[in-house]
Amino acid sequence: KYHPILIIEMVPYQLKAMGTSIEDVQQFLTAHGYAASRHIDDLNIEFVPSKAAAVRTDDQARAKAL
Repeated sequence: KYHPILIIEMVPYQLKAMGTSIEDVQQFLTAHGYAASRHIDDLNIEFVPSKAAAVRTDDQARAKAL
């Protein structure tokens, strides 16, 4: 329902210790309606709702109105 802007710190060695990677996190967020917007610094990335997420939200609002 909601897609706030996310700022996520991604530390490669910490993600590797958890069995994942920056690419895995980015793919997960993309699959959930987010797009990487900008790299704030070496570790922090801002993710914003993608246009697809906005369309889904609009469709859900219309469905509730019916």
